[in-house]
Amino acid sequence: MIIEKIKNSIDQIIWWLCWYFFVAAVVHQNGFDWYLSFADTTVMLLLLLFTSCSTYFAFNKFQKTGNRFFVILWNIALSLISVFILSLVLKNIYIDNLKYLAFLDASIIVRFTWFFIMNLLVTVIYGLQANILEQKKLEAHNNDNINLMKDAELSGLRLQLQPHFLFNSLNSINALIGTEPAKARSMVLQLSEFLRGTLQRDNKKLITLQEEVNHLKIYLEIEKVRFGHRLITQIEIPENCLNLLVPPLILQPIVENAIKFGLYDTTGQVTISLQVSCNDSHLKIVVTNPFDPDTAASQKGTGFGLDAVQRRLYLLYARNDLLRTEKANNIFLTQIDIPQI
Repeated sequence: MIIEKIKNSIDQIIWWLCWYFFVAAVVHQNGFDWYLSFADTTVMLLLLLFTSCSTYFAFNKFQKTGNRFFVILWNIALSLISVFILSLVLKNIYIDNLKYLAFLDASIIVRFTWFFIMNLLVTVIYGLQANILEQKKLEAHNNDNINLMKDAELSGLRLQLQPHFLFNSLNSINALIGTEPAKARSMVLQLSEFLRGTLQRDNKKLITLQEEVNHLKIYLEIEKVRFGHRLITQIEIPENCLNLLVPPLILQPIVENAIKFGLYDTTGQVTISLQVSCNDSHLKIVVTNPFDPDTAASQKGTGFGLDAVQRRLYLLYARNDLLRTEKANNIFLTQIDIPQI
């Protein structure tokens, strides 16, 4: 920011110097020595600086009142005042130089026009700068609103994902209290640990895959209490992928969906597989589960879990192609691709 301001200041100084030497050269071309030419131009420059400052204050007033005609009248008045002061000062300095006085009188209209155009140009520059600043403020305000809306929606999606799992877990605990109280107590402790971890991650947009998998394992332990030996899980994650970043609680709804379609309405063992591959810019997570096409229709549900995952990925990465599902040979595959930005 400081470097940019310095650069802008240097550009303005160069512009004023170019203007100064150009006007002095014009006066010199009319047959006057350089000393007189620079004196003439110096007075014009000082007056122009004064009128520029006055135009700045007038423009600020225009911004508040919205009266464009006022600014034009102000510029005309400033130009007339500038020409009057210029003529008064230079005539008193060069009162004996009849040739220069004649030149000064002959160039009054040109000088008035020059002052007016320069003041008008300054007004336009101020206007552009004000519009750019206003646009930047508006964009920053809109971006803040968009980010707030995204954060609110992400929080809402996470909160909506939790009750479904919580209700199932409480129902399982209720069923175990009478028959297997030890398992019920264990499940309560695991559920408490899972919910504590969930709350700790609510304010984080991204966490490491290692943290996410550790949290997922707590969830799987709870589910294994519910389904016993029927639920088998396989997790394959290369060491170099564990420190890559993922959205918190992105795996739990996907694995829950796999368990729902893999174990519901079945009595045998079911294997849920989670495989990870990665490079420096990309993380791919694949979750697979078997499913019975004859009973899957009855378990269709609302599909909220995967829809919520896709929506979260879109809000974080502005892409709709990061979640993909496939069905082949009675295997349901869910794949998420997470860019590493």
